[in-house]
This record gives sequence, structure tokens and C-alpha cells, in this order.
Amino acid sequence: MDPVIVAKLEKYYKYRALLFSNRRSLVYAVTDNKTNKTVALKATKHSQEKERDNLLKLQSKHIVGLHRSFALGNVNFLALEYCPRSVRDVIKGDKHVSPAEICFMVNQMAEGLNFLHKKRIVHRDIKPGNMLLSWDGHLKISDLEFAVKLEDIDFNYCQFGTSCYCAPEILLELGYYNTKIDMWALGIIVAMFYTKNEIFESRSREEILEMICKMLGTKRVKSLDVNNEKFANIPEFTKPDWSILDKVPKKALSFIKNLLEPDPKTRWSSEQCLKDDFLTDKRRKNPKFNHIPNKYGTSRNAERQLPGESSSLVWTSAKRFYLRPVLIAELNQLTKRFHAEIESGILAIDVGLSASVSMELPLVNVSTCELRSVIRFFTAKNETAVNINRNLVSVYGE
Repeated sequence: MDPVIVAKLEKYYKYRALLFSNRRSLVYAVTDNKTNKTVALKATKHSQEKERDNLLKLQSKHIVGLHRSFALGNVNFLALEYCPRSVRDVIKGDKHVSPAEICFMVNQMAEGLNFLHKKRIVHRDIKPGNMLLSWDGHLKISDLEFAVKLEDIDFNYCQFGTSCYCAPEILLELGYYNTKIDMWALGIIVAMFYTKNEIFESRSREEILEMICKMLGTKRVKSLDVNNEKFANIPEFTKPDWSILDKVPKKALSFIKNLLEPDPKTRWSSEQCLKDDFLTDKRRKNPKFNHIPNKYGTSRNAERQLPGESSSLVWTSAKRFYLRPVLIAELNQLTKRFHAEIESGILAIDVGLSASVSMELPLVNVSTCELRSVIRFFTAKNETAVNINRNLVSVYGE
């Protein structure tokens, strides 16, 4: 980030931690200097006008709150309600989530989607990372960048959302869809509470479509558009294969199957979900919810335990790291073998470009911890151990 922008930003906010990054945006945990409260600050060079307008129109306990929006230079900012965890954190980080807790979270997700759908709004990017948990344990839907009213949909545009949560009508580019694409994504999230992984995990939309055909049966999926050219290389799976969900309880499996209907006409709506026995069981209505704390603490006081300015994570562009030639050579060797490339909003490295040349890699806004995770990406696929501390040197910065 431009030092001039950072200097202006620090008049209003104190940096605490980097919460999230991708190609489009960064999300920081920051302290508002005026109120001394923690907020989530989303920064991007892309327009945030649509997301801002959606948040202003959809103020609700089901939607993450917007404190303010502003721009500094060429960077646009949204100051959002800070939520310590996401559903993804619960799924990936907690070894055991009780049936009561699963029902509690699924019920809240269904209520949030029902709120949007009653207003004729499709979210279009429902996934665990966009389902946030507030301090009191209530779920809030975030990231409304792709949210759109039904009457404003451009059906020629289907390149939105995360592929492994996309419904068949999106993967097949049928030229129509509605709020039921959000319900398909909800079905996958419910399944993930039991599998701990995406049930259709692939970067290729063609492969995901094949996985869906294998689970549901090719004939059922083809019924959407039997002549669609995207079925050309997909085998004829005659029988549905739900084996990946063989450990899911009976009520939960029935609930998931009703959400993973290939035909959006028969796929359950949010209202139907809220009436199902899976969610209406009184014994599961108000569980003791123990997934509120975030990774920095174990209670409401965790907010005070977020890293402060003394942390190794610094958002100014003054910090750089150089990689010694021996480490560059190691990464080059691994890259040639695995053709690996690491990308994120704050870091993009293709070490293959460096060949055998000794070089410097300036990594702006990258902490020692984050850089170690980059190295682990390579070394996890190879027995060769890299001594990070010996080969990584902080040259200058705070």
C-alpha cells in the first residue's frame, strides 16, 4: 500500500492483523482511533460502490454491518462490523462440532438467505468464508459484491462466485437462474460440517460438473439441458453415488439432498429449509454455542489480544524481505518439478522466472509468518527441508 495512503489511514485506524486476502481485496482487523473499537477494514482498488449500496439497503441482524466507506488515492475502503470467526473457521478448525451447533448455524444461514430472498436478492457467492460469526454467536452474511436483484440479473454473465459452490445451472450456463443457486451452495456447506472438505473440490468447472453427475446421476443433471455441449466428455453415471456422505445422519442427509436437487424448480427454498425437522427439533434450538472466540483468544476479551503495532505484521510498505540465493535455488528446483505458482492479494511469486539467477524478491506487506507458509507450500511436496531462519533476512523496516 502507498506510504502516503497508509499515513492518512493511520490517523483514523490502528493496524491489528491481516484477516483475509485474495486477488481483489485485503481485509484487516483495525482499531478505530475515535471509538477504540475493532472493525474490519476492506481495501481494494476495485469499485466498492455496489457492495456499499447493498449493505446500506440491507441493514439487518442477518447482514454484516457497514460503519463507513471512503477512498484514499486509488484505494477504496469499507469499514465493516468485525466478526471474530467464519463458518469456514469452524468447519476447518474444530475437530468436533455437535449436531446442535450445526443446526444452530444452518438455521441462522437459512434465516439470512430467507431475508435476502424475500427482497428478491440473490447473493451469488455463498460459501463458508462469507458466513461470519459475531461475538454473540449469531451468523451474519458478508461480501455482497455480487449480490443482485432478480430483475437486474444479466443472464449472459456467469463468471461469479466460487466454482465448487456453483449450482448446475451456473456451470452449464443455461441462461437463467434465481435465488435457488444460493440454496445449492447452502447444501454444500451443510455437507462440509460432516466431511470437513468441499464435496466438489476442483478448480475446473468441467470437473466439478462431472463430480455432480457422479453424485446425482448423469441423467438427472442432463435433464436440465440434454443437448448441452458441456456433457460431451462426462461419463454416464447411471446410479447416484452419495458415498462421500455415508457418515452424515439420516435427517441431515435428507436435508442436504433436498438442497442438492439439480432442477432448481424442485430444489428447496429457504422457507422450506426453516420448516424441516432437521432445524425445528426443539432440543437443538438453543444450544450452548462455543465457537464464538477467534484464534487470538478464548472470550470476549480476545478482542484486546489481537496483535498491535508491535506485531511482525505491518501494513506499511516499508517492510521488505530478501531471499538468499540458496533459498531461491531451492524454490526454483521445486518449481521446475511441480510447476507451482503462489498467488494472493498481497503476494504473487513465480519463482520459475528467476531461473538459476541469484536475485532479490521484494515482498511488500509480507510477514515472516506469511512467508514461511509460502515455503511450506513448496516443501510439503518434497522431502527437502529448507532452513527458513538461515535463508530469510529482514533487510529493513519496522
